[in-house]
Amino acid sequence: MIDPNIITGIFTLLGVAIGSFATFAIASRSARIENQRHLREMGFRMALANFDFVTKRAEAIAAKTQQTVEMYSLPIFVAEGIKMAEIVGNPKFDASEIGENLSKISTFTKTVAARMDAKKN
Repeated sequence: MIDPNIITGIFTLLGVAIGSFATFAIASRSARIENQRHLREMGFRMALANFDFVTKRAEAIAAKTQQTVEMYSLPIFVAEGIKMAEIVGNPKFDASEIGENLSKISTFTKTVAARMDAKKN
């Protein structure tokens, strides 16, 4: 017969191993979620700042030319800002990949705007 202390020790070690793995998995998931939240928040702040800047510039141009100036809506700025934050915050990208992906933002924004316009009509 096996000594009960050995059985208790084995199950204790198994419990510690399972508990450690679960704690690591939860901490890792929480860190990823927090990072994603931070990126979305950063993207949203960039979008608001960019929207404010473009709105002021559009108003100034409209005042000088006495013509209306077309600009994207706030949701499009938000989509663009979040996309930029995702690109810049991706640790897998090196500098050239970040630059390459950021150069595609204009196309992304135009696509989002076109889809939103298509939904309106």
